[in-house]
Amino acid sequence: MKYMGSKSRIVDNILPIIQERLRDYNIKTYIEPFCGGCNVIDKVQCDTKIASDNHKYLIEMFKNLNQIQNLPEFITKEHYSDVRECFNKGLSTYPDWYIGAVGFLSSYNGRFFDGGYSGIVHTKAGTERNYYDEAKRNLLEQIPRLEDIQF
Repeated sequence: MKYMGSKSRIVDNILPIIQERLRDYNIKTYIEPFCGGCNVIDKVQCDTKIASDNHKYLIEMFKNLNQIQNLPEFITKEHYSDVRECFNKGLSTYPDWYIGAVGFLSSYNGRFFDGGYSGIVHTKAGTERNYYDEAKRNLLEQIPRLEDIQF
């Protein structure tokens, strides 16, 4: 999943170090304090993996991965704005997991209501990109790698 500040670009550099420490010190539980898009912890080989983050909407989304396939096929700009308003005003119109999913999957570059609505973009090459659909499909593809993680 795209996430602002993601470690996915450096996972090939840090994963061997993490695995070496787990092996050398016979560590059976790996705790990721800043899980973000889970682009590191989903690759760690360990008996027990615990992902945490201080972003409650992110964690709620991950705790409710079984709901991701039930998300709408498309998020309109109006619905995005409605969910963002719910978040900004602390309303309970939508559950926290849903706010997290819309905020991360529909915001440009996964910036949780900070990067603006991503929607469908017409590229310079003359094609269309549906960023929400890409983000949702990427998360759905990642879910099997997250099943053994505690959030």
